[in-house]
Amino acid sequence: MSPLLVILHWVLPFLAAAGTVLIHHAGIGLVYSKVLRTRGLETAAPNMVQALLVLLAAHLFEIALFAVGFVLLQAFATEPVLTGAIDYSFPDYIYYSATTYTSLGLGDVYPAEPARLLTGVEALTGLIMIAWTAAFLFAETERSDGD
Repeated sequence: MSPLLVILHWVLPFLAAAGTVLIHHAGIGLVYSKVLRTRGLETAAPNMVQALLVLLAAHLFEIALFAVGFVLLQAFATEPVLTGAIDYSFPDYIYYSATTYTSLGLGDVYPAEPARLLTGVEALTGLIMIAWTAAFLFAETERSDGD
């Protein structure tokens, strides 16, 4: 591996994870300050639907961020960083990133050496972000039930 690829291999996963946390924090902040600010039974269901859509969009941005990471790795690699049923289009990187982020891992596309760390960090980060979303929505549901 080239020196730049080695640096990307070690730094990119943590930059992507940090970016993911920032995106998610912003999404939850938006939901908390704008969507769930109004309370009451008549707004509970529409607010929760809006909250789910905003947080789903945050997850999709986070998946795209990791996909860009795989594209960057591929740009500096001499061999494919992902192998299997992939034609190296951006939608393929999004697909691989989504299956990794959600820990679905279908196995039709898998990482080669430069992408293994990024893959592992994405799976762990996705698990944490999905849990954060679930915990936040559960807490907000419990709080709105108490009003």
